[in-house]
Amino acid sequence: MELSDVDLLKPRVRLDQLRIHGGSDARIVHPPNSEVVRVEILKNATKKPTDIQISLGEGGFVAGRRYAVSFRGRADRPRRFGFGVSMAHEPWESLGFYQKLELTPEWRQFYYEFIATRSEEHVRVAFDLGGSDASAEFCEVHLIDG
Repeated sequence: MELSDVDLLKPRVRLDQLRIHGGSDARIVHPPNSEVVRVEILKNATKKPTDIQISLGEGGFVAGRRYAVSFRGRADRPRRFGFGVSMAHEPWESLGFYQKLELTPEWRQFYYEFIATRSEEHVRVAFDLGGSDASAEFCEVHLIDG
């Protein structure tokens, strides 16, 4: 599957929903004149990845259909993070894709294809950033249909 503007559900997905739990603290920073989203980890109080999470709600998925997510990311220093697609409401169940990945200080391109495991009207792309105090940056996030 090739990334083309024709296939994009949205040309640029803006990550702007920050969820913090377990005594951790973080904030979203949008550097001026940039599409970069920086998640500054101010305090990491637990080892639970979902205690600091940035996400964006998107449209719907159809069960059995192929989708892809593409983005660029980096961190202040090497760190692990989780990334996936799930329901945008309780019970927040996965829709067929979740990976644990590594970020480094150099920008890296990520591209993953998956098949939606169920139909769902409200989905979200989520980055789980808890468990580390290394801040992370993301840009050029695309959700691709087809």
